Amino acid sequence: MSFSAPASSAAVTASGNQPPEQIPTPAEAVSGRSLWYFIWLRLRRNKSAMLGGILFLLLLGIAVFGYFYGANLYNVQTRDVRLGPSAKHLFGTDNLGRDILDRLLYGAHLTIGCGICIVLLAALLGIPLGLSAAWFGGKFDSAVMRTMDIILAFPSILLAMACMAALGFNMRNIILAIALVYIPKFARVVRASALVEKSMEYAQAARASGAAAAGLCCFICCPTASRPCSCWGR
Repeated sequence: MSFSAPASSAAVTASGNQPPEQIPTPAEAVSGRSLWYFIWLRLRRNKSAMLGGILFLLLLGIAVFGYFYGANLYNVQTRDVRLGPSAKHLFGTDNLGRDILDRLLYGAHLTIGCGICIVLLAALLGIPLGLSAAWFGGKFDSAVMRTMDIILAFPSILLAMACMAALGFNMRNIILAIALVYIPKFARVVRASALVEKSMEYAQAARASGAAAAGLCCFICCPTASRPCSCWGR
């Protein structure tokens, strides 16, 4: 019994039939795509995240516009004292005749900028403290967490006011004082998540293979443990 050899691809092409299309592998399908592309895909599917991003960009645009528009108008005094909303003054005027809308537009960059700086500073200090405390444990963990507990023992507003009274009243000291209040909250949230990640099998396998502690904290524990902070930091 004889079997005929399969026709070559050249023969199939010569006969006029196209060869079957090759299905790309998953690795080939994602090749050439950056990480930001997949982040954008996940954000686009989340309507709440898209709505929040649009509102944030809108507020940011208003703050930038108000900084340049109201730089020379927010402190102009007129004789129109304590007027209600009108076509000339949409939000009215204060007791010195200054337009309230101009002052709101100009002050937006201070409010948004101060809030962003506070969250970033608290996260940049609290996340490494929580990660290192969870990973190294022992006396270092106890010392860091007891220090965080001491800060949390004071009322937030009272502690911020005490810091400003000691350092002086200016924008930089306000940011430092309020960030100090939020550092323990970031540290505790990250520490709790990092303790869970530390006990996972892939973290134990990486540690057994000789990976450095700094690399494990930065590339294994940090991406997952810091996720709650992105929502909690609001």
